Amino acid sequence: MGYSPRLSRDSEFSYTCNRCMSCCHDSHIALDPYEIARLARNRSLSTTEFIARYLTEGGIVLRNLEDTACVMLDADGCTVYSDRPQVCRTYPLLRKRALDGEIWSQYVPLPTSTGVYGKQGKVSDFLKAYDVDQLFAAKDRYFDLALRIASGLAAAVKREPHRFAAIRGVIEDHREFRASMVPPLIDVDRVVSDYCIEHQIEFPVSLDEKIELHLHAIEERLATIAAHPADSSDVRDDLTEMAAFAGALGAAAKVRVTLVFVAGVFGGGDSTST
Repeated sequence: MGYSPRLSRDSEFSYTCNRCMSCCHDSHIALDPYEIARLARNRSLSTTEFIARYLTEGGIVLRNLEDTACVMLDADGCTVYSDRPQVCRTYPLLRKRALDGEIWSQYVPLPTSTGVYGKQGKVSDFLKAYDVDQLFAAKDRYFDLALRIASGLAAAVKREPHRFAAIRGVIEDHREFRASMVPPLIDVDRVVSDYCIEHQIEFPVSLDEKIELHLHAIEERLATIAAHPADSSDVRDDLTEMAAFAGALGAAAKVRVTLVFVAGVFGGGDSTST
């Protein structure tokens, strides 16, 4: 899909969906850990089970069926509508994060779409109707985490320069959906379960508590990387898993995580938005 020029929340915009479901076919919906966890809860599955059953392309993209329909679509429409991902919720608008805030654009209308576009309102008015705040907040937290991981990996590589190519390759493979393996750290239930067992605490009941613990567990592992030599066996494994996770988060948020990593190693800067 192509995009319009950059918009803002104050841009004139309106859209009426007529349930043609054109946007639910031949789609490429990359998910962050929060979106995966919401959908897993909706299907009464663990995130481990949900990833195995419904996701592809490195474990973060919703499968399409043979007729190109999203795996979550049936004859009556979206089967997970209340927990649908952000990109579906805000369609035909696309939100990206950059270092200086958010960027909005509009998808070019599909030839088969019966949706009605207009200017009877603003982007901000459109968003109010679709309960996006929680999704935006979670995506922003994982965006920030992806940048911190990239910076942490860069610091580790500066101590062990010979690891640069391998780490960069892992990030880029997951960022470009080339990886066949699922990044272990994308699996919220697995990460949280391991953390709870290690620290002898109860597995959280609510989704929000689970996400908080998932983020905390990742932060702890990032701190371990910063505190130990990169050539120890435990840290080597952590570096690879963190690189895969950073790449996957970059793919889900459309963020060029590799540039942050490279800039951290060699200096310089660039926009992170694709």
